[in-house]
Amino acid sequence: MRKAFTYALATSMALLIATCGGSPTDPTSNPINTLGGDIPTLAAGRWSGENVCLSVEGADVQLQSGCWRGHFAKPTVQSNGTFSIDGTYRFEAGPTTNEGPNAHYSGKIVGNALTLTVQPTGGSPVTYDVTLAGSGSCPSLCV
Repeated sequence: MRKAFTYALATSMALLIATCGGSPTDPTSNPINTLGGDIPTLAAGRWSGENVCLSVEGADVQLQSGCWRGHFAKPTVQSNGTFSIDGTYRFEAGPTTNEGPNAHYSGKIVGNALTLTVQPTGGSPVTYDVTLAGSGSCPSLCV
């Protein structure tokens, strides 16, 4: 009898822990407080992939891929893990003084992975696959 009780207790605890868990990159487990409400948003930190880095700090998101740079506001993430927002995207070589041409960003978060598509105005779409890699900003990838 005691063995059955111990097994039942251990099983219940395991189920409780499993259902309370969540990933820090899960859009619904990374809320920010805006006007008194919780709004799911892109997890803060450094997201990286092959020759690409996405830095999410405060209300800003910075994208770097080689000499390409992008910028957009931290987006609200829908319950299905998607977001869509306008920003800027341009090739930078040497000093620059303006934000660059407009672009549209759309993303899909699954677990700790993000697929980000950039549609520059008048250009072809570019897709990046990144995962949350830690904190801090991105190093310069343009050499």
